[in-house]
Amino acid sequence: MKISNEAKIGILATLVLAASVWGYKFLKGEGIIDRSLTLYADFEDVKLLNKTAPVYYRGVDIGVVKDIIFRPDNTSKATLVLNIKQNPGIPKDAIAQLFSAGILAGPAVQLLFDRPCSGDNCAKSGDYLKVSILSAIASMIGTPQELDPYVQKVKTGAISLVDTLNYSLSQPDNEVGKSLRDIKATLQSLRATTAALNQVMAASANSLTGTMKNAEAITSNLKNNNDKINALLTNANDLTGKANTIDFSKINTATEGVSANLDELKKTLLESQKSLQQLNGVMSKVTNGEGTIGQFATNDTVYQMLNLTLIHTQALMQDLRLNPKRYLNLNPFRSYKTYKVPSSDPLLDTLQMRFNTLKRKN
Repeated sequence: MKISNEAKIGILATLVLAASVWGYKFLKGEGIIDRSLTLYADFEDVKLLNKTAPVYYRGVDIGVVKDIIFRPDNTSKATLVLNIKQNPGIPKDAIAQLFSAGILAGPAVQLLFDRPCSGDNCAKSGDYLKVSILSAIASMIGTPQELDPYVQKVKTGAISLVDTLNYSLSQPDNEVGKSLRDIKATLQSLRATTAALNQVMAASANSLTGTMKNAEAITSNLKNNNDKINALLTNANDLTGKANTIDFSKINTATEGVSANLDELKKTLLESQKSLQQLNGVMSKVTNGEGTIGQFATNDTVYQMLNLTLIHTQALMQDLRLNPKRYLNLNPFRSYKTYKVPSSDPLLDTLQMRFNTLKRKN
């Protein structure tokens, strides 16, 4: 029989849908044919319990926390939806206890009941269980009722150990007892020493008071001069910092250069001293009238003759300017009158008068 394409597509779609439903149920931890029991438990505080947290009975994982909801009729409590996959016979009066499964495991739920249910006493889906909360410390070390037998045994053993130790220490030849008696004697000596020290301190109280007052005065002075001390330390710190940056090799080089310059300066000063001595000799000769400069500086006659020569030169230049034909014969075919020296020359007389005036002033 030939199957049509439409039938194949329908079968494939049905398989895909079934696989999707199964995968969704598998991810939620449920089967396709759900035979689990759904119970509810109200808690005021779920202690950071998460969805998918395990549900235990006598240490066996029998289900998970399917959801945590808030009922509209009672929003002050969180309702845990418990999905019980393996029903060990949960009675209606079972207790859902919130406890810590471990430091890393986090909180979980365990069911508490004495014996499996029978008949109408068995819990059904939709029933609400009683609740309780076990603290984290009690979850790890147990309840006081569980610990009481161990505590009693430890207490009995400790009492026996203490009695044995007391008997052993009371024996004269016991080494530990001797050590304890020596310690007791040492403590008594220390007590006596402390009492004596107290007496010494009481006798020296006045001296100690004066010493403390002096120390207080010193510290007060230090406090009052704190700014000055800080400034002094800052200056010292700056000075040492600058001293650390000094290049002593450069200082040595500079010192050698200064020494060389001082030697050169010394030579220059010696040469300058020789030059000054020579200049002093020349000035001494000038002062004594030796040589041309000396005569000119000390003898007024030389000055007067030189001044007179300048006056006659000035007169000559003036006459050359006014009567150039007397000195230049530019036309050889023209005859000039012979120059006659006048008996009195006004220019020379004027110059002579000026010369005489200057001479009288000098």
